[in-house]
Amino acid sequence: MEAIVQIQNSHLLHIINRLDALENGTRSTTESPTISRPSEVSSSSASPQQVQPTPGTGRLNNHANCNSGQMSLKGYRFSSYSTETGLEEKLPISPETAKSWLQMLYDNQNSLGILLPIARDFMLTIPSIVDNPYVQIDVRVLILYYGALHQGMLLTPGIDTVKKSEYSILLYRRALHLMEDWQREEQINELSLHVAFWMTFETYSQSDFDLSHRLHRCACDIARALGLLDLDSIDGSAITPASSQPVNMDTVYRGVHRIYFWQILMMFDNLFRNNLYRAGSIEMGTWKVSLPDLSTWRSFNDGDRHAQVYFEVSLRLARISLKHSELRSSMDLRSGEDGMLDASAQAEVMNLVLEISAVISDWNVEPLLMQASSTIHASLYAKLIFDATSMITSSLRIQPQGASWPPEHGAELELDAARRSITAVQRLFELDPNVICWHLGYFKSYITPCIGIIFKSTLTTDAEETATSNITLILWIDLVLTDWESIRKELNSMKRFVQTLRRFTHTFVQQKFRGTQTEHGYEEPSALSEAMRRGVVEDILDVAWQTSESRSPLPGSPTTELLGEDELRFLHERGVDLQQLYNDPCQAILELEKSILTEPDPHRGWWTFDV
Repeated sequence: MEAIVQIQNSHLLHIINRLDALENGTRSTTESPTISRPSEVSSSSASPQQVQPTPGTGRLNNHANCNSGQMSLKGYRFSSYSTETGLEEKLPISPETAKSWLQMLYDNQNSLGILLPIARDFMLTIPSIVDNPYVQIDVRVLILYYGALHQGMLLTPGIDTVKKSEYSILLYRRALHLMEDWQREEQINELSLHVAFWMTFETYSQSDFDLSHRLHRCACDIARALGLLDLDSIDGSAITPASSQPVNMDTVYRGVHRIYFWQILMMFDNLFRNNLYRAGSIEMGTWKVSLPDLSTWRSFNDGDRHAQVYFEVSLRLARISLKHSELRSSMDLRSGEDGMLDASAQAEVMNLVLEISAVISDWNVEPLLMQASSTIHASLYAKLIFDATSMITSSLRIQPQGASWPPEHGAELELDAARRSITAVQRLFELDPNVICWHLGYFKSYITPCIGIIFKSTLTTDAEETATSNITLILWIDLVLTDWESIRKELNSMKRFVQTLRRFTHTFVQQKFRGTQTEHGYEEPSALSEAMRRGVVEDILDVAWQTSESRSPLPGSPTTELLGEDELRFLHERGVDLQQLYNDPCQAILELEKSILTEPDPHRGWWTFDV
């Protein structure tokens, strides 16, 4: 028996039907009683007669569906015995439960703004056959199946936090295991691209940023081999059967793949480049892809207003990111030996920052987030806020920061953006206390820089009210990290980062905003320092502040009594000493941030690379 995935109910989804990715998405057989490993699945394509060409694309060229290309995961090996329990033969999830999770994901795919490459009806058959030794399923389909199970589980209400975390790790490990067979494949095609997309997201979500970066490079390599980085070349010469695409691609096909390029490939490329201190994989001048048209999005979005706002705002941010990339590429010509840009370039940077802030403001993204009653919709708005904050921060870091840079207004906009991001996380927690299960990687990669920005503001501000507002947010983050780190150890370094800087800032602020002298000559602690000492958020929120004269920071040299043993150890592990933190807190905080976002993957013991 041979199953061909049928994509129904949407012209846009139907277009995927002619791709080899879905032509041979699954093959099942009863010819052999032996257990079939995923690597044994035939990679042969279904015949052209079995696949209906999409209207407007011409006759399907069967040779245009796959390409001999290289994936940058060669040598990947999963370590089956990397944990005490090893890899379970079967998942402790009933077929009925698995189907309900899949239904949850497919019911929400329009709201999530995603395009699932495998039809619902077929996906729902997999839970009943996945453990059948007489059935073979393509390894690519299996990876997407476990990924869909994972996301559907996270969307499902009624599962407690600890159980969600356990299921999350279980399904993640299963997908990592299957990657070993997937990376051996010599033929790459559209479904290979979807697997690379999905696993880039899955590994990123689990804070395995190095592996996610490898997978992103892999996705870019596949996209190049398929001609997707030359969708809009002037003569169309790059879109040929040799580059694995139909000769007569229609408007919808191009539109969908423009979305892939901008909403997935470029989004992750900017994320790695701007947030995670890793090299980009898509350089200026190496691609020719126009921005997608809104009509393409509407064709499969079913009019979901929240997803439409997300799409439109993200495209506007994408346009600004192009300007940022162009400015960065010209830095050598516009900066001095000290790395500082000339005056006109600095003005361009500030214009970018103002433009980013205006997009978020003009589209009312923050009010829409606060009004959203669905965690899914709120997550879309939060993602826009996170991206905008990242763009503002990376723009202002395009040159070394010092006494004259960023300008005061730029620093204010950066602080406002960081606060907005943390407020967005607070809103997500209000809607779903388990939301961090969805956003572990987002939380670490986007919020760590925000924490650094807020601490830097606290240490440099002369306004006690600003310090109070900052510390209120930091205390909330500290409480969340302390609670969640007991469940997800991936957050340990982030928790120590916050607690170390909070303790240092406590002493710093106590000195800077001193209390008033009593009639007996004793100093009355300020309400701020007292609330910080107690660590009670409510105390800070209830304090009525009065502006006091700014004092100098800590006098003399710092002593180890400023921090506890664990905090000092944290600084030492990260290559920062107390004197450096004292003398130049802004630079020290930046180094601590970088060390957290570039630390080894928390699950790196689960795999190895031969090469």
